[in-house]
Amino acid sequence: MRRLFVICLLISLSATAATPDKKPADCSRQLASTELLVGEQILVPVEYHGQRLWMALDLGSPFSVLWPSAVETLHLRTEPLDDRDGFKVKIGGERVATSAAVDSLKIGGYRIGRRDFFVDPQAHPSASPAQQTVPAETERPARESPAGRDSLPDRPVVIGWLGMGELWPVDFELDLAHRRFSLYSPGSCAKGPVHWAQHYSQVPMVLNELGNVYFALELNGSKIEAGISTRNPETYMSTDVSRKVFGFDEHSPDVQVRADANGQPQAYFRAMTLTSGDLKLSDVMIRLGPAVRDCRLSSTGMFGQVAEFKGRDDYLCYGVYPLVLGTQAIEHLRLYFAPRQRTIYFTAAQ
Repeated sequence: MRRLFVICLLISLSATAATPDKKPADCSRQLASTELLVGEQILVPVEYHGQRLWMALDLGSPFSVLWPSAVETLHLRTEPLDDRDGFKVKIGGERVATSAAVDSLKIGGYRIGRRDFFVDPQAHPSASPAQQTVPAETERPARESPAGRDSLPDRPVVIGWLGMGELWPVDFELDLAHRRFSLYSPGSCAKGPVHWAQHYSQVPMVLNELGNVYFALELNGSKIEAGISTRNPETYMSTDVSRKVFGFDEHSPDVQVRADANGQPQAYFRAMTLTSGDLKLSDVMIRLGPAVRDCRLSSTGMFGQVAEFKGRDDYLCYGVYPLVLGTQAIEHLRLYFAPRQRTIYFTAAQ
């Protein structure tokens, strides 16, 4: 289900073949490296007071969010959110009314200090995190992970979404092909931060005030703003964008209609090439969805002459992008996000 974060406050990928280099860079200190569970969602292991839990990675959101069942079972202290200062957040149309205090959370050896997490107002399938499981395609018997790492569970306990708010202070590497997620202390390297290859590419990105990551991308000669979603496998565009920028919609002859995982008809078109900086993604299937309400397309923003969404009240369209790359578009790339350098470095996954 696609969720819209509505916010009252304001907040870029390239691919070429890599040449392996076994010598790690000496200018970035690795803070953590952990194995992911990759299925319908991308699960990152976290530790809370010695208890191993999991959070679903959501690079499309500036916020981390806890599920109500986790808040209850972990006995977290909650506070009502005061929106009198104009700050509002909605998830799936429902206003977030509560935050929960987490005094310590660890990803591998990296400790995230005390945080107040938003509590998702929508119910989730289980009554407690002990019963919360991910979809069946990620479930598997407990086993030893590669290189003698910790064993992986058959029913991971998932407590919420891990967003950019907990990640932008560090550099991080996402390697979906090898199911690895690593954190690094930020720093500048004369040869660049990519320690696994001598040759790499890069894309400039924008990190806005809240922590949303987005960048300019060219499709069929037109430029639009794009974001990344690690929550959804498919790349997505709304029909108002396809009509106004590219001149087609779900009824056009080159658009295919096929059933999705739930058996519902969905419209798709095949993009020959998506380009951003050094990045070139070919033959990408893009799902068309309903037009975005309360937002209009403009080309007067950060990049200039690049289509973006605006609204009467900017917060209504904040974090809503004309194109969102899903995990199928990036799963064969090894990505290094350097938020302070406003750059995403990448190679093809080996």
